[in-house]
Amino acid sequence: MVPRSRPADVRFVDFVAEREAVRVRRAAGQPPPWTDDEILRTYRFTNIRRCYDRVSLWLRERVYVSSAFAVPSLSAFQFAALCRWVNWPPTLAAIMEAGLWPAEHLDLVRIGRLLDRRTRDGKTWTGAYLIRATPGGGAKGRFIAEQVVGRALRRAWPEIQFMLLTGMRRPVWRVLVDCNHWGSFMAGQVVDDLTWTPLLVAPKDDKTWAPQGPGSLRGLNGVLGLPLGTAHEELAWCEHLIRLRGMVVERLGPGYDDMTLMDVQNQLCEADKHNRVRLKQGRPRSLYRPETAY
Repeated sequence: MVPRSRPADVRFVDFVAEREAVRVRRAAGQPPPWTDDEILRTYRFTNIRRCYDRVSLWLRERVYVSSAFAVPSLSAFQFAALCRWVNWPPTLAAIMEAGLWPAEHLDLVRIGRLLDRRTRDGKTWTGAYLIRATPGGGAKGRFIAEQVVGRALRRAWPEIQFMLLTGMRRPVWRVLVDCNHWGSFMAGQVVDDLTWTPLLVAPKDDKTWAPQGPGSLRGLNGVLGLPLGTAHEELAWCEHLIRLRGMVVERLGPGYDDMTLMDVQNQLCEADKHNRVRLKQGRPRSLYRPETAY
């Protein structure tokens, strides 16, 4: 149970520790409920580390082990980005089963058509990452494949390739943010995925930088006792996350020394969801239901 009468930063660490305890108890085969926290039992919360989430585990085990990621290439980068925009393993499996990946050059026209065909027949995407409406009301699958992943990343690829050589997250994220149809949140998610591939192994700024997202910004302001819309300069933002990371690692123990600032950013977003329910300010979109589709 996350105590309610403790300093906000300590309560944040309590939340992180309890969410991780839920994961550990479930993984150990304990029967539910895995927590006394009614909010954690009722709503869907991501794990305290993105690498533990089901889609991320599936990608690491089924996609990023491919030799196609061994050498930086536009097609590998585009497919990694497409995976996170789609975020639904059955759809990604269908793309691979159709022989569209691995490929030296992605056929994004065919991939877009496949996405739209699956949309007509059933579930293609998840609600985890909201996809903007396509200009002019065109088909979403083709728009994501041909424009967001295709044209935008193809134009930026020379600069992206150069920034990958820095061995840091932020330079790659900076290029993505400036691409058409991209934003800070999705750029950060895709860059984090790249760290599970040979394209961006063990970035040097793993523990010193993470992008801001709307949910994580609200979460940090809640911890700091500031109005939820308060803006932070990047340096101050990262300094706050570094401090919170230290508190979380101290609480959870040395087995969590490799926790990244991206993990802390994610934790703040989830803590904000928890606080909104606790303070009766709203509720998350999704109730907790065990995933059985894959």
